Amino acid sequence: MHIGYLVYSLRNLGGLERIIIERSNGLVKHGYKVTIFCTRDLDSPAYNLGSEVDICVWNYQALRKVDLLVVCLDGKIAPFYILIGRMFCKVFYERHISLVNIKTSYRGIYIALIQSLAERIVLLTNSSKIEWNNLRKIEVIPNPISRNFLKDRLLNLDLQMDNSVNTKLLVIGRLTPQKGIDRAIKILSLLPKNFTLTVIGNGSELNELIKLSWELEVQNRIEFIDKATLNAEYYRNFDIFLLTSRYEGFGLVLLEALYSGIKVLSFDVNFGPKDILSTLGIENSLCGNNEISLMVDKIINEADTHLQSNEVMRRRKLIENIYSNKSILNKHIVMYESIID
Repeated sequence: MHIGYLVYSLRNLGGLERIIIERSNGLVKHGYKVTIFCTRDLDSPAYNLGSEVDICVWNYQALRKVDLLVVCLDGKIAPFYILIGRMFCKVFYERHISLVNIKTSYRGIYIALIQSLAERIVLLTNSSKIEWNNLRKIEVIPNPISRNFLKDRLLNLDLQMDNSVNTKLLVIGRLTPQKGIDRAIKILSLLPKNFTLTVIGNGSELNELIKLSWELEVQNRIEFIDKATLNAEYYRNFDIFLLTSRYEGFGLVLLEALYSGIKVLSFDVNFGPKDILSTLGIENSLCGNNEISLMVDKIINEADTHLQSNEVMRRRKLIENIYSNKSILNKHIVMYESIID
């Protein structure tokens, strides 16, 4: 079977890009041919793409060779690409974020178009099905945790006691309004001065966020890093991971932080954090969306607690059973094979 994925680009250090690249690499090892179509550019992929995976700009000649096209675009133009794809092959629609970026006045039409055109609609969480009116075509398959994290499964589970008097907070995400980095900076400004914040990511809001850190007088307690090698060992340089997004599709970095064995706190936003934390039995790590004061209180409380190794192991086993690459890839393969005659 020849499977195609349609994305905007592969050059960004984002969750979608990594997921599609890792899945494509896995599929070719199972004997599938994979082509990734890009609508915007063919810059070097941000993650390691196997040599057996083809990558090209969106074109009809290459599309003719595909048996199944998976459209992974989140904009209002997605139904158009699904319609074009149907002229050549079967088409799935896979969405990695909430519908919040689709205007309310157009959302009903958008859902109806995709429902009528796509063979399957693939979502990441059960809670996100509500946005899609619980359509029968929906398949829920979560994102897997990166292979890099599973390689670190033998990492010492006991966090070494840090002699530093500082409590180190970590936020990872694009510097865009969606990721709520401004909310993290406001939280930092309400915490004692021995709390520091590291922000990993790049994006259009960098200068505005730096300006905000100066306005709130936390510029000496915050560090912006463009990119880093994100594995379990790196996460464990920090005390608490914060997810401050305004909306999500899944919240993969939250899963990675949990597997790494550090404490996590998240706003309860649509969609993903609640699904992940409730699955692992730690719903108390949630704060209501934009409840800044409650988040500050929880951070201060968490700073005084130690996460026991047996609890870290319990979380890891659940994550490996539910969110491993092998398990998630098999679910996609079963789904793909079900619609090919």
